Amino acid sequence: MNNVRRKQNPSVPFVVQSATIALILISLTRVCVADEITVVVPHDLATTEGNTAADEFTDPIRAVGIWFADDFPEVPETHRTITGFALRPDAAADELYKAVWEDVTWRFSTTDEEDLVETLSENLDPDTIQTVFEGSREFSTSPSPLEGPRPFDYRFDFQTPFEYHPSDGRNIVWEILSPKGYDPPLLDDQHDFGEGTIYQLGTLDINGDHSQFPINKSLIAQFTFAPTRYLGDFDGNTILDKVDIDALSTALRTEHPEQRFDLTHDGQVDREDLNRWVDEFFGTWSGDANLDGEFNSTDLVAVFRAGHYEDRLVANSTWMTGDWNGDAEFDTSDLVTAFQTGGYELGPRPGVANVPEPMTSAWFALVLVGIALRARHLSS
Repeated sequence: MNNVRRKQNPSVPFVVQSATIALILISLTRVCVADEITVVVPHDLATTEGNTAADEFTDPIRAVGIWFADDFPEVPETHRTITGFALRPDAAADELYKAVWEDVTWRFSTTDEEDLVETLSENLDPDTIQTVFEGSREFSTSPSPLEGPRPFDYRFDFQTPFEYHPSDGRNIVWEILSPKGYDPPLLDDQHDFGEGTIYQLGTLDINGDHSQFPINKSLIAQFTFAPTRYLGDFDGNTILDKVDIDALSTALRTEHPEQRFDLTHDGQVDREDLNRWVDEFFGTWSGDANLDGEFNSTDLVAVFRAGHYEDRLVANSTWMTGDWNGDAEFDTSDLVTAFQTGGYELGPRPGVANVPEPMTSAWFALVLVGIALRARHLSS
């Protein structure tokens, strides 16, 4: 790599330098969004070892369990998407242990119920159940710290994020299907010691639906929460923009689209996913071609100037040139879609916080004024 330091050219106009500063400010503002956070459940065991260890099962097992909303710590309202969770080894587990958890399936759902019932499937709400992980995971444990519990080494990154927030008051019910049992060493658990709470039910019949054994121990887990607006950020730049909505529109027309484009979690990628991106994630209206949070005459002028309206070119249109229904064309159907949503000239969509602009108008105006004043000085 060339490490030669380059001397700044004093002849570079201040206008260029100022513009560069403006772009840096813009880029900084784009990434200044809240990152993922992790929380431990039960939250009072975040830095304390559980009082027991989970049972080991080398036989096939199907089990369900519950994490109570009250056991979560405070989670920011902006973070309503679980993107993964992790379990930790018990203090008595072997050091530097490597294992493969084969062919495991985790499903999550939510419930208002406080108690599990013996018929396993009846604990899972059909309206919220979702497969969050399916496959095999290889794990390796870290050395034990000098103080406190072991690290959360057994991590499952969700293939489909799960939308949840404990403030809604609903509990998480999990289900695990492990046809080969599980190989990881002892997991850290918390026993209720006679309080009578059943945290888990299970059966050694992988196809069975009736519990063979209740377990009054809760798995200690670490959840990763992401800002909900990270859903729909398909290029990973932590901001929702035209690249993301055009990628989603392309997925609508793809025979076998990637699962990450299924924003409604109904097993399909269709107009409902596009509507959700626009309405909920970005918080704007169909017809907002420039994605400034409003649908008004500025958008209509822009799309008609682009010249794609009912042209003879096939599949050449994008969101910014009038394709608001995802078919890659700008025609009458797009105008119908936009005006049917009822947002024309209503300003920002009520009840939804818009994705912040890369730079507020005040900041941007100040930068432009500075550039203009300096440019006038240089020209005089």
